Amino acid sequence: MILIGGIMLISVPTTFGQGAAWITIGGQTKIAAKRSYEKGRYKARRDLRRGKYIIKTYGMIDGSEYYYNRILQEEYGVEVDRVAGCIVMPSFANEVAGYNSIMVAEVEKKYGKGVLRGAMKRALEANKTSQEPIKPLTSTIQLPKMMIPIQPNDDLPPPPPPKSGND
Repeated sequence: MILIGGIMLISVPTTFGQGAAWITIGGQTKIAAKRSYEKGRYKARRDLRRGKYIIKTYGMIDGSEYYYNRILQEEYGVEVDRVAGCIVMPSFANEVAGYNSIMVAEVEKKYGKGVLRGAMKRALEANKTSQEPIKPLTSTIQLPKMMIPIQPNDDLPPPPPPKSGND
């Protein structure tokens, strides 16, 4: 709890789907969070009416994302839309959570429960195998030993003789 000028602000998590929106200065109230969540659900229903299956993601990219997107697109016709990077406003996070709450249910209804989790496991495995180090064809590579003699350059004058300490 924070007391500012006689107004008490309480930080409590309100969850709507994927993540949590914290009620703080600059955050969303419960009403605004629910409104954002419902906005995402509305957009998902609109995309389904248009025949589009889209999963929205945000956050840090790892190597498996390429494989995940490809599996969903090629095998199921589901598009993965990367809508933001690592920094996301609470209103947008709630909107994405609302969108995916509808879309994930529809994708799993159409293709079977756990299809997205299975695609992610396959993508992680594909990424893992692509990251394995390449084994060399031979155990060691030996370069031939080459000795190149250095020829003196006669164009230069000889160095001066060393000075003696008595001068």
